[in-house]
Amino acid sequence: MAKFRNVATVYLLFVVASQALLVQTVLSESAKTLIINTEHFPPLSTTKETGFEDLVAREMYRRVGYEIRLNFLPSERVLYNANMGIDDGLLSRVGGMAKKYPNLVQFEESLFKADYVAFSRKKNIRVAGWDSLKPYHVGIITGWKILEENITNAKELTKVKNAKALFSLLEFDRIDIAVFSKYSGLQIAYQRGLHDVRALMPPLATRKRYFYLHKKHRALASRASVALRAMKNDGSYKRIFDRTLGKLMLN
Repeated sequence: MAKFRNVATVYLLFVVASQALLVQTVLSESAKTLIINTEHFPPLSTTKETGFEDLVAREMYRRVGYEIRLNFLPSERVLYNANMGIDDGLLSRVGGMAKKYPNLVQFEESLFKADYVAFSRKKNIRVAGWDSLKPYHVGIITGWKILEENITNAKELTKVKNAKALFSLLEFDRIDIAVFSKYSGLQIAYQRGLHDVRALMPPLATRKRYFYLHKKHRALASRASVALRAMKNDGSYKRIFDRTLGKLMLN
């Protein structure tokens, strides 16, 4: 009986050790995968992961030894989860987000400059800065901080959860103006057949956008920023731009 107990004990220890090794291996493999938050935001980020930012981020992180898994969330949750360390980071936002989300580390290298413009179906509307929105009923997406902080005196402000809802309001004349990113607004208007929707120039604002990581990845953010700069220098960044955003401008 004692011999049997010894054998059983050895077997149990073997099983425990094997399980521990398996867990360690899984953790080791998963440690090279980052969970990066984004929202469905064509042509910058798409659920098929073929958007401009999707492709740039995947190649950039590959160059520093990481794979990424994109996690599609509402705009506000993208920021919250990354700031709390629930997920590892996010695709691009305007610079300075760390002021409100102090656990986020902004990359040194910007991704691109984004124009934030007013879209409207009404031909008599002219805009020139945030204050020019005052006479109008304006729609924006909840969680877009640059818009929430600057559109404070519109006649009426409606916030919605995503771009589809925003452009539906515009399509059915529930709002006068939808304020949105130029590239994505053009894409949505084109896809929905809204040929009378115009992007009103000049832009309300132009801001550099940056990738962000949680502060636990501070060193990686520096390395990845160098990789992004290298992509701009070797032409790979431009090739991705041309087949995503450049194609849209031709249309």
